[in-house]
Amino acid sequence: MIAANKMSKAFILLFFFFSVLVSYAQVNLGLEKRVVRINVHNQPPRQVLSTLGNELGVSVSYNADFLKEGKITIQSDSLQLREVIDSLFFKKNLKFRLIGNQLVVYESVEEALALDTCYQAMEGRLIDGFTEQGLERATIKELYTNQLTVSNKDGKFRINVPCDQDNIQLEISAMGYRSRFISQPVAGEMGPIIMEGDYIALKEVLILSLQADLLLEAVLKKVCDNYVNQPTKATSFFREAILKNNKMVALSEAVFDVYNQSYGTIGKRDLTHLIKGRKFIDHSNIDTVDFKMKGSLRSCLELDVVKQQPYFFNLNSYEDTYQYTFNTIVEYNGRDMYVINFRHRPTAEGLPYEGKMFIDKELKSLVSIEFELNRRSMRKTDDDFVVKKSKNVKTKFQSAYYHVHYTDVDGKLAMNYAYFTNSFKVKKKNSMFSAKYETIGEYVVNKFRMEDVDKIKPRETFPAEKIFMDEPMEYSDSYWRGINFLPINKPLLESSDELQKILSSN
Repeated sequence: MIAANKMSKAFILLFFFFSVLVSYAQVNLGLEKRVVRINVHNQPPRQVLSTLGNELGVSVSYNADFLKEGKITIQSDSLQLREVIDSLFFKKNLKFRLIGNQLVVYESVEEALALDTCYQAMEGRLIDGFTEQGLERATIKELYTNQLTVSNKDGKFRINVPCDQDNIQLEISAMGYRSRFISQPVAGEMGPIIMEGDYIALKEVLILSLQADLLLEAVLKKVCDNYVNQPTKATSFFREAILKNNKMVALSEAVFDVYNQSYGTIGKRDLTHLIKGRKFIDHSNIDTVDFKMKGSLRSCLELDVVKQQPYFFNLNSYEDTYQYTFNTIVEYNGRDMYVINFRHRPTAEGLPYEGKMFIDKELKSLVSIEFELNRRSMRKTDDDFVVKKSKNVKTKFQSAYYHVHYTDVDGKLAMNYAYFTNSFKVKKKNSMFSAKYETIGEYVVNKFRMEDVDKIKPRETFPAEKIFMDEPMEYSDSYWRGINFLPINKPLLESSDELQKILSSN
């Protein structure tokens, strides 16, 4: 009787197993013929199964005793799942089914259910490397099974891994901390895991929300430390263009020697000596209207905001005239740069500039700046941009944009690039249509000299404030070496090869 009862229970249990698997078979109809895309090279079978699980969006359970040895290469987007499984296990005709979110590879019914239910728990604790306190709300991912968990308020976490899994590989990440990757045997004890703070990210979040104006103050106070504090000579290239309705009507190019005053000197202008120049003017277009915008080498030299110190970059006035906010942090030439936005206060003095500054994080120095005039806030503009205007001409300001960059000169900074463009709509009194006039100026330094720097003599000085386009120039083909005018739609910094050929004549 007892034996009969045991047989009856075994039969019921076996019937239950088969009933479960029949239901699985219905759910997994066509699984064996499912086409998978897999691309692995020289990987152990265990890692290939992990990749397969990622492709299918499941974890894979299996008997590790049946895995092949060695390394596998599979590169295909047309293999059926059965073919992939057979290539990884030496045991032939293994079955596989989806059970929950697992792909279970098994030989017998009992083994399938055992693989589905057998897990072992791995526990650990995350520690903040600075405070030595538990780190909560960190994300822990087990890379073989794609399981995720989160640490509690004490930094503790628990993750379940299949009984047949020999190793775990954890990826641990938390806001403001450097990510860590942990690989160890499942059987081993997991000790405390130290998480090191990503101090750049943590400090910047705090500073970005509170300290933009104080950072600018630090930059202004360190000008004498960070910028060239002695006179230099710079061999420079300058060009100026005038466009009417986007058509070139005048273009000039020149090579100058520039005597740069020290950045510690206030109120003294840089001196310029013209080496060679050339120009092209389409008189049939430019003379049709009695209107002329400012344009000169001086316009570029005065964009040196560190030396000229306009309202938005002046220790005595920046707080009263402009608002400053952090934008982001970027990398430039391997160095971290703060990006600060600035905007003119509506009731403050001066022209309504707005733009962004790029400040070296370590040195606290301005490396580059881009800014423009806020057209909506403009009150009066002609005096700032127009040299000559007939009574029969009406003008309307359109835009003004500037870009300045500084470079390293023997461990200090100096301006080596300046660009400006401004535009107006111009309408003659008896004309139905207006024309758009645009002036573009660009200045780039080829080389700085810091030794044997002599001041440019008065008789050799070219007045940098002169409208360069108006100056007579004798063209020298031997100097320009047959090189055409550099394309105006391409920044000078991108025309370095042609520029070097021109400057090598000097």
